[in-house]
Amino acid sequence: HGQADAIASRMVGRADAVDALYALVFNRPPDDSETAAAQKYLARADPQQDRALARFVRGMISSNEFLYVD
Repeated sequence: HGQADAIASRMVGRADAVDALYALVFNRPPDDSETAAAQKYLARADPQQDRALARFVRGMISSNEFLYVD
């Protein structure tokens, strides 16, 4: 949780948070469907943006894309 919280705290208030998170975590930009899904989640998630972003980052760093290198 600590790493996700630290990453998320850097993104609070940024208009480009989704793009920045994908660049930081996956080293690539999100595709259109990923951007839409992330924005939808963040818009309806916890009103405290830092908590919502932290949960989103935890999901990203738990993904197969983050855990395995092709």
